[in-house]
Amino acid sequence: LEKAGFAERVQTVLTDGLAGMEQSGVTDVVIAGIGGEVISGILERAPFLQQEGIRLVLQPQTREQVLRDFLANNGFAVIEEEVVSSGKYLYVVMVAEYTGCCRSLSLMEKFCGKLTDNCTPQACEKLRMTACHLAERSKGLFQEGEAALAAEYLQTSGEILSLIGSFYLECLRFCKSMKQSTGWRPFPCRWILITPASWWVIARRRWSVRCWRWTAPRRCCARQRSWAHS
Repeated sequence: LEKAGFAERVQTVLTDGLAGMEQSGVTDVVIAGIGGEVISGILERAPFLQQEGIRLVLQPQTREQVLRDFLANNGFAVIEEEVVSSGKYLYVVMVAEYTGCCRSLSLMEKFCGKLTDNCTPQACEKLRMTACHLAERSKGLFQEGEAALAAEYLQTSGEILSLIGSFYLECLRFCKSMKQSTGWRPFPCRWILITPASWWVIARRRWSVRCWRWTAPRRCCARQRSWAHS
């Protein structure tokens, strides 16, 4: 802080989570770089956050579904959610506020949150990874004898993949219409090229789940390249 010139503008406090910060008058709280379970524990031990006017900016490193579930069960609403990249890793950043409305989340809401409203390349890749995780978890649940839960996980995985495919096709249609009407190559055409063209396809046979890469969109990508160079 001294090196950056903020020593006189920032007050530092050594505390366990948010303990002792009740009278600090905070309006914004940023918790980043730790797991979703740990963030949930910090928020649970800070009941003074359960009031309007305090904004939470949360960045869980892992298990964001646990954090989403905690927020919903304790009256917090996620206002905005994005995926950011750091090197080869993808992380979820969410903004939440207290509304007092407690509710239970569906499996899709727990694992995807508001990312289903977001069609950025990072969000699509995060959703694809989530779909693969759910499919693998479904296989384990079936082996453990949880057939009903396994089916729910597998169905949610398929719904996520279908959503990603709709994002992809919508962007293709948009690029094609822009190319035909104006001759201009819009930005979405570029991100299609840098977004992996292989999507995860889930196959179910005798309650076994296999994941493999499907490269059928190659023809579409080749068409996009021809537009880019025309």
